[in-house]
Amino acid sequence: MQLDNKTRNLLMYTTLILIFLSIALAVLQRYIASIISILSALALLSFISEGEEK
Repeated sequence: MQLDNKTRNLLMYTTLILIFLSIALAVLQRYIASIISILSALALLSFISEGEEK
């Protein structure tokens, strides 16, 4: 299968964008998971402290 120059460039740029996006999402996933973990811990702490007041 022979690709012309325009199609080859388009595929190359699309591949590079996908690689960059996958790296960026992998980095962001770590921070998002940390934030969700911290928020859930804070929610549990506030739930526990409300139970002790009553």
